[in-house]
Amino acid sequence: VAGALISLALIWTASRTSLAAAVIAVLVGFAVLRGHRWLFALVVPALVIVGIVLPFQTQSAEDFTGRGRIWFGSLEAWRDSPIIGQGPDFYARIGQFANELGSTAYHGHNTWVNALATGGLLGAFAILLLVTVMLVRVMKRKDAALAAWVVAFVAVAILEVTLEVRNPANRAWVTWFPIVAILFGRDGEPCDPTPSALSVRSLARS
Repeated sequence: VAGALISLALIWTASRTSLAAAVIAVLVGFAVLRGHRWLFALVVPALVIVGIVLPFQTQSAEDFTGRGRIWFGSLEAWRDSPIIGQGPDFYARIGQFANELGSTAYHGHNTWVNALATGGLLGAFAILLLVTVMLVRVMKRKDAALAAWVVAFVAVAILEVTLEVRNPANRAWVTWFPIVAILFGRDGEPCDPTPSALSVRSLARS
């Protein structure tokens, strides 16, 4: 039932990014279920590389439905402060006025660009470290559902922002619960990344 509802929600959004990510995630999840964890270990780094390289290789401001313009402006701002970025409220600040990034620049429309613009190399490295830890944890747990989720996380990150650590903004907060489940769940423990399950699990360990 849950799978049917998620599928219906994805179709309803008509988001090509989400649909493509869902297809890739399901295929990798089935592969992990059949014991082919190597595919998960290969796909996640590949998607991360694509997410990082793509904005730097984009040639036109109109590429990817106007994301090119946002990437150009965000990366230019990052180059002015490459180590720590422009601060977590960068997009909120520029959004108060007419700007060359356009009206849809409420975030970087790429997790890595967003991290560089707001947190610099330190912020991007922190997210890269997080993805690496999730990759290792899921490989140990051999959990197909978690593997599919991590794949979807890094796939959507190519054209959207999948992690918001400053505040529950742009709906990216929904990724916090699965991340906590991956990082703090016990190896071999069935995964239920809902808030209620996490609360019960924490109480049981205290």
